[in-house]
Amino acid sequence: MEEVPGSETVEVLGDQEISAGLLRKISSSTSSPVATRKKTDSPSHGLPSPVHSSESPKPRTPPRPRRTGRRIKRPTPVYLDLAYVPHAANPNYCNIDYFRKVRARYYVFSGIDPGREVLDALLQAKIEWEDKNLEVTIIPTYDTDALGYWVAANEDALIANKIDLAPSAVRCTINLQDHETSCNAYRLEF
Repeated sequence: MEEVPGSETVEVLGDQEISAGLLRKISSSTSSPVATRKKTDSPSHGLPSPVHSSESPKPRTPPRPRRTGRRIKRPTPVYLDLAYVPHAANPNYCNIDYFRKVRARYYVFSGIDPGREVLDALLQAKIEWEDKNLEVTIIPTYDTDALGYWVAANEDALIANKIDLAPSAVRCTINLQDHETSCNAYRLEF
């Protein structure tokens, strides 16, 4: 190897020689030991490259779903022709979520006293329905004062949301096939 004037020769590994000027030139071209390691270590040699602690791969956690406001995805509602309001319209068992999930043309309120909370839940859920043109009919099994007061208090909202009230089943009679016998019932044809 030829010596460059004004440079020193350094022996590296046995009889290989490298000039100090060339060594300075190499060391000045890289700014940090990490950069040198990245340039000199390559996976092509078959050896694992050491990883500096600041460069160690951090475990990646899956990104959390972003919440945008209070919007909650609601389940797809079920559309029925006829649905019985569960547990005789007891507010402990039937709330607004029932009417959001179960959308019916006719709701049968079977019980002596449908709770005002359940009737309010039906009205509120109907207001939230996407299809405002769906008609709903409430079929009570008995006449009650509470139902009458609720209908009177919410008359405008019921009309605006296309909610009708059918006569109670105890007030309706149906003649049986022999035309001599009748019973209290509400006849509904589809």
